[in-house]
Amino acid sequence: MNHRMKVVLGFIILLQVLSLVGFVIYQENLKGTGRKIILQTIPVDPRDLLRGEYVDLRYEISDITLENIRCYRLCLDYDLGDTSNRPYSRKEFFNSVEGKNIYLLLTRNPYKVESQNDQLDRLWYVYDINDSYRFDNKPEGMESVVIKGNIDEVEEIFTEVDSFIRIGVDYGIEQYFLQEGKGKVVEDATEVKVEVNIANNGKAFISDIIVDGNYFKESVTD
Repeated sequence: MNHRMKVVLGFIILLQVLSLVGFVIYQENLKGTGRKIILQTIPVDPRDLLRGEYVDLRYEISDITLENIRCYRLCLDYDLGDTSNRPYSRKEFFNSVEGKNIYLLLTRNPYKVESQNDQLDRLWYVYDINDSYRFDNKPEGMESVVIKGNIDEVEEIFTEVDSFIRIGVDYGIEQYFLQEGKGKVVEDATEVKVEVNIANNGKAFISDIIVDGNYFKESVTD
């Protein structure tokens, strides 16, 4: 390898390193721009709960049910009046929207609860959904925050009188790294909540998990 090729190769490697460092710095800056909220998890199949040193998480806001027309118009960016680009079948339509970004407006339970820890027990729930970050209908007098997700699955569910659409959403916070040997603490817990930091662009990051009312990071260092 001649000198010129070595210089070019070194320059390429340097660019890759700088790109990686820049990405890490960008992610860390994002984490510092948002606000922290508490999300309630839902049970995961115990066989899938622990994967090596990671715990799998799923949330109450991971599954959203919508009436059909609202699903088409709001979260899937679909023009009901334009039939030229309409898929041939509903199944084809559902497949076409998987992987798209979605934004959810979360609001916090406005009512005080009889609890020693108001922050942990006044949880957040889905108020509205949109295909962009902007919401014009934020509830007055209530705390709210926008979180960005990705449509993982779309399913039509039929009842005796009607049908509705269930949307599965991933937020990039479905796994959490555990110290070696600490997985049993989470596996045996009766309740797990997650402290999430949501950046100003809606991106979510896990700050900590809360196991039976105790912050996990604090408990493993005691």
